[in-house]
Amino acid sequence: MCLLNATAEHQVLFSKVVNYTSIHFN
Repeated sequence: MCLLNATAEHQVLFSKVVNYTSIHFN
């Protein structure tokens, strides 16, 4: 459960980074 939760949080963080970089490169 802890590992799954950490993975979900990592995916949210990754998506935030992708959105941030895509905004800056547009």
